[in-house]
Amino acid sequence: MSLTTEELANALEKKSFPLPAKTTYKEFAWGILSYFECGNFIVDNSLSIEDRHFFYKLHDAGVFETSWENIELDNGKHWRIFYWELKEEEIRRTAQSAKKKQKVDEYATLPEEYWKRDNVTASPS
Repeated sequence: MSLTTEELANALEKKSFPLPAKTTYKEFAWGILSYFECGNFIVDNSLSIEDRHFFYKLHDAGVFETSWENIELDNGKHWRIFYWELKEEEIRRTAQSAKKKQKVDEYATLPEEYWKRDNVTASPS
């Protein structure tokens, strides 16, 4: 996984993702990425109920996608395994669009007539 904390934090901020109280986007992104230390997907069983709640919210925000597979056990029964996967390209695209968004130069939006010195009048004292 080559996704950085800053990329995920920027993407979450751009999407105005609601954070837990007293948490920054960077802290939250670090916590999420800590689940993905070994790759870009994790097994759903490894999540607590509270974490799964946030993962569903992140899924709705377009940060994750889910998948599943059926495994046949030795006794013939089937076991379904659910996965959470980071949408790295989507996260990067969103993070980069957040970086490209530049501040508008307010002075550049003023009409030229405001910059002419002949319109200046002396204020009465």
